[in-house]
Amino acid sequence: MKSGLSVALVSDAGTPCISDPGYKLISQCHSENIYVSSIPGPSSSNLALTMSGFPADRYMFLGFISKNLKERLDLFEEMKQSQMTCVFYESPHRIEKTLMSLEKVYGED
Repeated sequence: MKSGLSVALVSDAGTPCISDPGYKLISQCHSENIYVSSIPGPSSSNLALTMSGFPADRYMFLGFISKNLKERLDLFEEMKQSQMTCVFYESPHRIEKTLMSLEKVYGED
């Protein structure tokens, strides 16, 4: 892959990286700056999860998060403690506020 060859990841367990350890390959590709792409399916959350390289053997899907600051911060605290990969949706006009809330909870790391 580092030399530019293309590789396809296919799973007999459903969406690759959701039901199998394929996320380890994707994560390694990210860490070595190897380009990764995916063929989109019916769910943008699954696509984001499979492309992230984050563990997907246990994950939490949260849908759209609350507009209320306290509820958002409480949810992010729960996410931080959960030890699971968390996926949620956010609207474009609220993304900056959400990123600032995430930084409050997780810090700048």
